[in-house]
Amino acid sequence: MQVANGQEKLYQELIEAGLVLSQERDLDVLLDKIVETALSIAQADACSLYVIQNNVLEFKIARNLTLEKKNVSYPKNSFQLKLDSNTLAGHVAVSGKTLNIQDVHRLHDQYDFKFDNSSDIKLGYETRSMLVVPVKNLSGTVVGVLQLINHNRNGEILPFPREVISPLTVIANQSGISITNTLLSNQLEEAHIETVYRLGMAAETRDKETGNHLKRMSHYSKILAKAIGMDETYQQTLLNAAPLHDVGKIGIPDHILQKNSKLTPEEWEIMKTHAELGYQILKDSKAPLLNMGAEIALSHHEKFDGTGYPKGLKGDRIPLEGRITAIADVFDALTSRRCYKKAWDFSDVQDYCTSEKGKHFDPELVDRFFEQMTEIVSIYNKYKD
Repeated sequence: MQVANGQEKLYQELIEAGLVLSQERDLDVLLDKIVETALSIAQADACSLYVIQNNVLEFKIARNLTLEKKNVSYPKNSFQLKLDSNTLAGHVAVSGKTLNIQDVHRLHDQYDFKFDNSSDIKLGYETRSMLVVPVKNLSGTVVGVLQLINHNRNGEILPFPREVISPLTVIANQSGISITNTLLSNQLEEAHIETVYRLGMAAETRDKETGNHLKRMSHYSKILAKAIGMDETYQQTLLNAAPLHDVGKIGIPDHILQKNSKLTPEEWEIMKTHAELGYQILKDSKAPLLNMGAEIALSHHEKFDGTGYPKGLKGDRIPLEGRITAIADVFDALTSRRCYKKAWDFSDVQDYCTSEKGKHFDPELVDRFFEQMTEIVSIYNKYKD
């Protein structure tokens, strides 16, 4: 009966772990959960996880429970192994077969690799038993390797029992599917963000702005959002949506957009339509990034006292992202050198923005923005024109 209960508990753990892994889309969090699950199921003292990227095995994460209890720090930095049979992990990745080694110090001559105990000596640790499992995706392709060390049963280090291989294989395969999906999802998201950035840059290029202007003002926006306590999702969405603030300039005629002299009143009215044009381009999207981009495009020229455009919104009726990007955009415009003006000193820009509190800008946001000058200056130097 105890065996049956043990099996039932194991199946429940596998089902729960599979659900958790399948739903996670943050790669670092996913890898951490994979290692935690593998340690639990195998009753292992330590575990390392490698992922195949660019035709090499890349070390991603490790846990060592004994060293953690002793407060001994161990290497966690990423490194790479060749995808060949000269290392234990490489052998499993190439062969696609699980290795269950009772004693790593008594390896058979049939293997091309030998156990490297230099790390053990350095850390005062002893690796004895090892179970190395290939991580495969839905098509059966090896995408990584789980390396488990020292089966721990009530404090005694033993070889890994055969019974743990099957559930670990299930977890490894679920992990492979989740890793593949997460990497693909991340690649799609990166492509999406790059497309958004390039769209914003297309508008800026026509207006003789630089791509670094977009990088700076979007990072300034994120810094301010963090300073006022917005969550990480909002911060990241703002960072990626802010470059779209002037996307509507794509629809403004060149003779107006690139005019070197002062615009006539008629030309200025046409120029101001870029806010509404940008909103129309981006609105009604299913993507939160584009929806925020639409709000920014429409509202970043509004002024806190209601004298801005296109709607003349006042105070808190201006969306938060519009109030944030208004400060970030003006700050960057004033601190940047252009063919028609010199860059202002930071102190002069702060004085100007302070004088515009309650008029152009949200007073509280101005105060919080200039409290972050260490980070602001760092971004300014990192993305200098």
